[in-house]
Amino acid sequence: MKQGVAEWYVLEMLEKSWGGFEIHTEQGFNVGRPPYGYTAQKVPHPVAGRREQGRDQACPRS
Repeated sequence: MKQGVAEWYVLEMLEKSWGGFEIHTEQGFNVGRPPYGYTAQKVPHPVAGRREQGRDQACPRS
């Protein structure tokens, strides 16, 4: 019983995380290193607390 719940939970989390990657990419943010020939455009982080820490998000630009 526990094994079945654990397997279902793993598959559910994989689907949700992949959905997050898709949405993040559709919004123009890079989820990894920029592709060859592109540089990262630094965008201030949308969350105020992380923005104060100096974090940012990268959008690819040609």
